[in-house]
Amino acid sequence: MDTKCSIGLIRSKAVALNGALHWLVDDNLILRYDLDENKFEFVPKIMVVVSYLGVLDGMLCVGSSTTDGKAVEVWVMKEYGVEKSWTRFTIIHELDVNNASFQLIPELKDGKVLILTTTLSSSSLNFFLDVYDPKEKKEGSKGAFIGGDR
Repeated sequence: MDTKCSIGLIRSKAVALNGALHWLVDDNLILRYDLDENKFEFVPKIMVVVSYLGVLDGMLCVGSSTTDGKAVEVWVMKEYGVEKSWTRFTIIHELDVNNASFQLIPELKDGKVLILTTTLSSSSLNFFLDVYDPKEKKEGSKGAFIGGDR
């Protein structure tokens, strides 16, 4: 039986994990394409508004802004395909996602995570790199990576 549905716009780049490609297609809806079975299905939902999709330590990972927009919660799906296994991994404070976009680059040395933040103002586009250590729950120093007038 063929099932069709409208998913709207894809909101992320494809993320590869467990023989499948994954895309964020709604605030908390992740579409999965199984490469071996040649079929689409949805990953069990997480009940937060997702703004980032990735892989962290071999687990599906999402980033979600806190209600005040001043921090990001990072969630992982500890048991792939199991809705109740979504677990908050850490919270990264002082990351204003209302005025910036971010990308997590996981699995640096000693489990640290690189955070690439992009901010856009009326006169400039800036990129910042931060190193976050989830074990110590603190960020390294913030520094401009690239910046300049538009």
